[in-house]
Amino acid sequence: MTLPQRISVASAILSIVTMTLCYLIALDNGSVPSCMPLIEGCAAITATGVSYPEAYYFRAGYISTSVLVIIWWYCMRAYLREIRIDRWSRWLKVLFLSSIVASLLLIVSVSILGPHMEDSKATKVLWQIHTITAVLFFLITTINQIAVTWWLSRSVKEEHAEFITLNVKKVINVMQLVLLAWLFSTFVSELSREATNIIEWWLATLASLYYLTSYWDWKEFRLVRHEA
Repeated sequence: MTLPQRISVASAILSIVTMTLCYLIALDNGSVPSCMPLIEGCAAITATGVSYPEAYYFRAGYISTSVLVIIWWYCMRAYLREIRIDRWSRWLKVLFLSSIVASLLLIVSVSILGPHMEDSKATKVLWQIHTITAVLFFLITTINQIAVTWWLSRSVKEEHAEFITLNVKKVINVMQLVLLAWLFSTFVSELSREATNIIEWWLATLASLYYLTSYWDWKEFRLVRHEA
């Protein structure tokens, strides 16, 4: 397994494990109700990171995930440059830098969570910061993942015909767009709390699965090339 493949797997698995583990711990402590969050939306992902002890795992897991995701984007930028070296270099820089910003926003979003925010009225400003940074993370990440899929689809050549994950990426992107459209429909008709929670869980899961798809793309990819 190459280093980029390890980054791909670690980014996805750590995110999904953190979500699942924190929900189960919060459920065991009575902090969240029992349900299938991806289907019923009984609790937000955020709800699994407010009370202790799950808040410890939540912050540790997602801050570590954010660091891994930054490295994943570095790998993806290097990979895209390898496929089409002299094209759209400025675009790749924007993609990489904005993705780093999104990951840093996620760190801010989870770092401020804790028991001190159980009183939502007294910590209204902190909740606003958390919400804004979380929404920006999902929005920027989704846009950039869609952009990567577009770039890859235009870069496929005979020597890259083994791009078996491209269609999987497209399916993930379509689902992300549907969820974002559903989320922003709240400007027309206010969504229920459950619907918003479902969207949040699915966006986080789909982003993680997108990171995982690179495992198969990067079988032969190395960050370091030895010139003859």
